[in-house]
Amino acid sequence: PEEEMEDQLQELEVLEDRSKERFVKLEASTSSLTEHFLRTRTLKVALRNRDSEAREVYLGLQVVKNGKVSGADALDYVRAKGQAYAILRAAPGKRGVRTLTIVEGLSRFHYPQSASLEGLRKLMKEPKLQARWRKPLAEILTKRAALKALGRARHKLRNDTRDNQRELRRLRRHLQALGAKAGAAAAPLVKRILVAEDEHKRLRAEGNKQRSQRRALREALSALLRKLRGQG
Repeated sequence: PEEEMEDQLQELEVLEDRSKERFVKLEASTSSLTEHFLRTRTLKVALRNRDSEAREVYLGLQVVKNGKVSGADALDYVRAKGQAYAILRAAPGKRGVRTLTIVEGLSRFHYPQSASLEGLRKLMKEPKLQARWRKPLAEILTKRAALKALGRARHKLRNDTRDNQRELRRLRRHLQALGAKAGAAAAPLVKRILVAEDEHKRLRAEGNKQRSQRRALREALSALLRKLRGQG
């Protein structure tokens, strides 16, 4: 009841909530590319106090520890909850619009062996990316694209191998059902089994080839990261 009354006395409405990012720099470790950037969030709220006395509203914020918040009357942090709050003071019987600005220093990790091509292409287009990064990043993008294409080929190969094994089992059961005295009647079936066995060998060879290609691409990506380590 008391809390409900207080809710009725003060109203908070989010009018605008937008964010933008600004690239800072790129670094390399032995396993990833680390993109450092600043995120600026602008939060515009309307605050109405229907009471005859001044009120304070606590607005919960999702912000990292190094974040900076401006536009609030005060800030609070509840350590037990790990929650930051912007404190907004509202004059009695008034409605006002407040704008909060939150600036955070953040990092985004790109693991070349699994990174999205879209994320890598976005990095390539970043105007503030240092020139020394562009050529190696293009190599990483090319190899990552090849690795992704190889992943699709491996998926198809697994399906083809599964279908081939099912077909072989079916043909062999059929041949067994004909019995040893089937004679010439079994010849077409034997021929189909031989063809399926040849296909099975081809699929196994292709699987070995793809595993070697995947290993080579992963090793090449790791070598590129080792070479780039320390640049920033």
